[in-house]
Amino acid sequence: MRLGVSFSPRRAQEAGLEWRPALLRLLSLGLDPVRLSAYWADVEREGYDDLDWQLDQVAAAGRSLVLTVGMKAIGWPEFYLPSYLQPARRTRGEIAASRPALTAGVLEFLQETVERYRGHSALTAWQVENEPLNISGPHRWWIAPQILRQELAAVRAADAGRKVVLTAFAHFNRLLDTLSTPRGQGAGRLLELLSPGDVLGLDVYLRIGRRQFGFNRVARADSALTVEAERWRRQAEESDRQAWVTEAQAEPWGPAGFDPNDLASLLEGLHEAGYQTVLLWGAEHWLARSAAGDESWLEAVTALQGR
Repeated sequence: MRLGVSFSPRRAQEAGLEWRPALLRLLSLGLDPVRLSAYWADVEREGYDDLDWQLDQVAAAGRSLVLTVGMKAIGWPEFYLPSYLQPARRTRGEIAASRPALTAGVLEFLQETVERYRGHSALTAWQVENEPLNISGPHRWWIAPQILRQELAAVRAADAGRKVVLTAFAHFNRLLDTLSTPRGQGAGRLLELLSPGDVLGLDVYLRIGRRQFGFNRVARADSALTVEAERWRRQAEESDRQAWVTEAQAEPWGPAGFDPNDLASLLEGLHEAGYQTVLLWGAEHWLARSAAGDESWLEAVTALQGR
């Protein structure tokens, strides 16, 4: 199994870390590939310098890179739109189909970003949006397939030689699946949009904790999680696509949700489901816990690499 990782400077800072040293320490762990995001709002405000540095460090460490581009990026609040393109706060549902300026803006951003980095030595794949067909963020927005199709066309026109990744929140339980995925959307629709050689990415979580009425409550993925993951892997491979796990839970989601001892069992289940590329989610949490004197997360990740 190829074990990779995602990293976000935003999430690192929210965890109390200086993000540049945090990325360098993460790269020293040897995880590969590394997934980064081009945060549209940040690039619009500050330019590409910080992202240039991240890509160059990944290359210097000899790692391969997946770069997410679009309206959505890794980490809450999911959508990172320039201020002048923000919909009204009351807006809910599909975000771009009825907003031509937003569609035009993101296509321009995609083209600019792809043209900037298509020659970068570390880059192996473009991830177009992050969980585009899933409802997410504080405003419960999502991206329609017809907009996603235009985004894919823009990326392929600017860099026809690299594979594309599309991601979806994997099966958790019937309630969360219904709340997070508009009717008729999901992994199957993403497979229709992908070309041969491209990648379907599933984001897999075992436990989601929340505080309610003074108690910690934990929702658990049902027993069909790995069965469904295996089914999507088979469907992808039958249509000459690849299937990765682009986020494998490796940090708590809410209180009492997940601990380091859960990592090995999650990876074992994904291995049995036939996945050969898995990117761990939660590196910023491991590094923050390490800075606080708790090495349990980093030790668990290191143990996984030795399996």
